Amino acid sequence: MLEALRTGCARALRGGTRRVTLATMGLVYATVYLYAVGDLDFGAWKPVAWQVAADPWPLMFQARGPWYFETVARLQTGWASLLVAPVNIAIAVVLGALVAVNAGLAWHMVRTPRACATGGPTTGVLAAVPALLAGSACCGPALLLALSIPATATLIGVFGMMVPLAFVMLVGALVFNARRIAA
Repeated sequence: MLEALRTGCARALRGGTRRVTLATMGLVYATVYLYAVGDLDFGAWKPVAWQVAADPWPLMFQARGPWYFETVARLQTGWASLLVAPVNIAIAVVLGALVAVNAGLAWHMVRTPRACATGGPTTGVLAAVPALLAGSACCGPALLLALSIPATATLIGVFGMMVPLAFVMLVGALVFNARRIAA
């Protein structure tokens, strides 16, 4: 199974331009995720500054909410301010990488319909569904609040499970689609 996963991903991620595009996509997703959870902010220009908590190690794994962890440092760089929460950054990077690889697999399946069992030209588009749904892990609550949907109070409890659900869906889609490409 691991060999099929490696082979499928290698075929889908072949080519320098595609790799740069997908790496950029993963980086953009991670940046949007950090912005959505409030760890990254853009505002008025301020001088470069770095502040670290007095004792960061106990804070690092202290949860502030479901899948949202405590900040251990703050980095101010001109217009951007990053609250450094290592676990939040790790979650953002992992989800961004999974989204990028799934998008690469989807692109490969769209461009190579024979990779799909049915062989139709649009069947590979279904491979992108988990990558698209993963966006709700960080942006779903903010979107509901921005739209002022009355069901927000009811749905807000569900969003604590969005990050692990997005992770499971992305890994499942990655394994499924990589195995199909490798076959």
